[in-house]
Formats: sequence, C-alpha cells, structure tokens
Amino acid sequence: MAMHLRRSDRISALAALVTATLIGIGLAPYTGEAGRASGDAGSPTLLDVEFGPAQIWSPPRDVLPSLFQCQQRLGCVSQVMLANGASPDAVAFFHLTSWLLSDIQDTGPVQLGTIFVPWRANENTQTAFLGGMPAVVYPEQEGKSLTPSLERDADYQAILAAHPDMMFWAPGPTVEGMEPAPDGGQRFLLRYRLLDGCHACAILGWVHVAFDFAPDSTYEGLRLLGVETT
Repeated sequence: MAMHLRRSDRISALAALVTATLIGIGLAPYTGEAGRASGDAGSPTLLDVEFGPAQIWSPPRDVLPSLFQCQQRLGCVSQVMLANGASPDAVAFFHLTSWLLSDIQDTGPVQLGTIFVPWRANENTQTAFLGGMPAVVYPEQEGKSLTPSLERDADYQAILAAHPDMMFWAPGPTVEGMEPAPDGGQRFLLRYRLLDGCHACAILGWVHVAFDFAPDSTYEGLRLLGVETT
C-alpha cells in the first residue's frame, strides 16, 4: 500500500514514518518518541512522502563539537539542531534517517538528496534518493548488492587479476546524470570506485550503475552498466 501526502502533512509524516519503510534497504533509523515504529516490521508499508528545502540544515563548523558530543543520540541532536536554526522539518528528517540533509535537487518525483553524516570518520557526504517508494534509497547500502554481478563481469575480473587487493568502494559514489528509465520512470546514473586495497589508495577503475524508479516512483533496483579502468 502506498499513501501520497500533501506538503502540509509532511512534518508529521516524516516524524512518524515507520522503521519498516527503510528495512528493505538495510537502514536502521532511530525510533525515538516522534518516530517510533508501529505494526509488524516484517510487513513494511511503503509511504510516498514528499521532501523539500524545508528539511535542509547544514551545521555551522562551531556546532560540530556539540553534535560529536551527542554521539547521534536522537534527543540530544534534535536539541542542538533546534538551537542552531534547524526547522522542525529538518529535525523530522533526522528522526527518520539519523542523517542531516544538506541539499536537495528537484529532479522530478524522485529527488536527489545530499546527506551529511558528521559522526563518520570519512565519507561524511553521501547521496540519497528521496520521495519514492521506499521513501529513502541509499546508494551506499544498495551498492553492496552488486557483488554477484561484478563476479560475472569480465572487465572487473581482468582488473582483479592484475590487482588482487582491489576492493569495490560503496561509500560516496559519484552521480553522473539522470535519464528516462526504460519503462518511462527515472534512471539515475552513478559510478563507484575500485580501489587498490584501501580507502586512501589509488583508484583502479569505475563501476557504472543505473538506479531505476518506475513511473509511480517505486524503486526497481540497480543495474550494472559496465566496468572501466582508469
């Protein structure tokens, strides 16, 4: 079942969106007082929730120590946000995802969001697809499902043979563009890095991937488009 909410309903919808909406993509949002899950998490209800600029909040540098001290605790972070100019919508987005939304692009029914996660040691800025079904799709999580396709790809295996320590790096993929999906929906084009054994090591190649959303904004999955060497 999908339910479309008007913009006027968005604050309460974001605050109350059930945890099950994100279980299918491997996320574990906080379930505090405003965002507590209800019902059977094994039978997720997909909600089509609108997102927009009202959820954006970029913490000033001098606020980061306070966020670090919170250690991502829901109530503590919410208080810091509200005390430093965040809107209720921005706090609701954090309740939903445990991330901060630093930017959003109006790319159509499914929007391209930029996520800031100050509590990470690296790759603090990530990409998310917002407003489809599920409401949030996180390419870092989804990229991990590419392993079977990469194992069958001749170009990937050729690079691996030359560089046995090569690793597929899921965090921080680059958005290369957007085009119509084959069924008339939206297709987002991303590329992931192939690294020579560590996060700071040389880039050996790129994995090109398509994220497809149906005309009704349902997420249809990602598809390997090809692998190239640098």
